[in-house]
Amino acid sequence: MIADELLVGLTRIAVTGTVVVAASLAAERVGPLVGGVVVSLPVLAGPGYVFLALTASDEFVAETALASLAVMTASAAFLTAYVIAAPRMAAFPAILIAYLAWCVAAGLVSTLTFTWWSALAANLAALAVGRMLARPPALSRLTEVRPPTGLDLLVRALISGTLLAIVVAISGGVGPRATGILMVMPVTFTSLAWIMHRRYGGAVAAATMAASLIGMLGLVAALLGVHLMAKPLGAWWALVMALGLSLAVSALIVVTSWRRCP
Repeated sequence: MIADELLVGLTRIAVTGTVVVAASLAAERVGPLVGGVVVSLPVLAGPGYVFLALTASDEFVAETALASLAVMTASAAFLTAYVIAAPRMAAFPAILIAYLAWCVAAGLVSTLTFTWWSALAANLAALAVGRMLARPPALSRLTEVRPPTGLDLLVRALISGTLLAIVVAISGGVGPRATGILMVMPVTFTSLAWIMHRRYGGAVAAATMAASLIGMLGLVAALLGVHLMAKPLGAWWALVMALGLSLAVSALIVVTSWRRCP
């Protein structure tokens, strides 16, 4: 029994870590503009909801998605704070300031009760404010791509995979609200921000995270879809449709961004 649970946990870590590493590598190679959108895809929450659907009811998945949708406003606060701080300071203090902003926003959100429409409205407002406040240098591509080390990749995989395995394992005990909040912690954003900041500088990292602000709309759409469709259609169909919705929104953002580039 213990061996089976350990195998399940290790599988979750491996699958999630692989997905997050693949997405972050792609984000580095395509440059700040598109990379910010790529890393905003549900690369951490997606596997998390798949594993959650294996053990939880459709209703639990739907309520968890609503909690995740509401707390995405805190991710907007994280990205906004980081984009403002990154060009002015080193990676660690910039990320620390961003996490402080996330904690304050997530703490506030956790005290409120949301419906799907109020959570959506809060996200759109947070993204609009973030776009107004966070104005990094305009960078559409990297002049030089520096391959990450094996240690970089291992650390990214272990951090994201372990966190997700823990969240899914404790979900039954902490309830859908806490599970939803933990499911969308800005782990992927942190990983990419740290690597980009250390390797290319604060301006490039800030440009990438600024692109993630608009790219978040894809994840917001996915979470909204899971919440609305999990109970009437079942969690699995809801997840499939939410993934398609996220990809469609993200593709539209990328195409629109490319057309605006000189």
